[in-house]
Amino acid sequence: MDSKYQITYRRSDDQEKESSAYQETAASVTKLETYQYGQSSSKYNRERKRWWTKFILTVSSAVLVGTVFGLILVSIFRQQGEGQIVPDDLFQPNQDQAVITDVDEEGEDSDDIETDVGRLSAFVIQAGAFQSLEQAKIAQENFLLEKYPSVIWETDTDYRVFLAAYPTKEIAKQVGEQFIDGGFDVYARDWQSDSVSVSQNEAEWLNQFKSLWQDSLAGYSDSIKQEWLEWFNVEEKQLSEELNDFCQQVKAVLAEFNERSRPYDLLVLWYHYQQLAT
Repeated sequence: MDSKYQITYRRSDDQEKESSAYQETAASVTKLETYQYGQSSSKYNRERKRWWTKFILTVSSAVLVGTVFGLILVSIFRQQGEGQIVPDDLFQPNQDQAVITDVDEEGEDSDDIETDVGRLSAFVIQAGAFQSLEQAKIAQENFLLEKYPSVIWETDTDYRVFLAAYPTKEIAKQVGEQFIDGGFDVYARDWQSDSVSVSQNEAEWLNQFKSLWQDSLAGYSDSIKQEWLEWFNVEEKQLSEELNDFCQQVKAVLAEFNERSRPYDLLVLWYHYQQLAT
């Protein structure tokens, strides 16, 4: 039978399959995310490496330049510390400088350079300390009446009367006790003289005197006597007028030198030595 209407049908299972396939296709499309330029991309990693390379090169260059510049400054300061660079003509003295140099070299004579000769020290028997020289002389005369010579030693504040000099305090005390037993008011004490300033040539000769004096204080012998004689063997022109007078004073004392008078004689020599310092 012919009809003007056509009937079209579709099986339900095919339709469901077609609908299911369409849904799966749509689902797969919707699950695709749009690509973003993130940290995990290869292009980002390349850009990051390139940035770090530039940074490291910049820092390394700065460190290298700073190190080289620092070494240059250290070298310059070291040269300045060792000696400044001056023009060569500065090392050529002019006429005035040459004259000054000659004067310094010629004038630097050992006779013009003063040297300190050390002090002498020992233990003495002191018979009194007085405010005036007249009082000290009265005490000196009283001891002389008893056959005890003495030396008046002037200080900045008073006048001391000394009877003898000894090398140790024990010996000085023993002698002092003998004086006390004899009715004299004395006591033992340490004493030292001032240093003496002389030229270098004279200092050597005067130091020999110091050594001989100290050796004689401890004990006298023929060998020490011979050393004194050798010490006198000096030309007058090698000594100043003051030291020549001192040498004659020492000769005069040692001419009467003996074991009994030794403590007093050495005290006299010590006193003359002190006068060189005044």
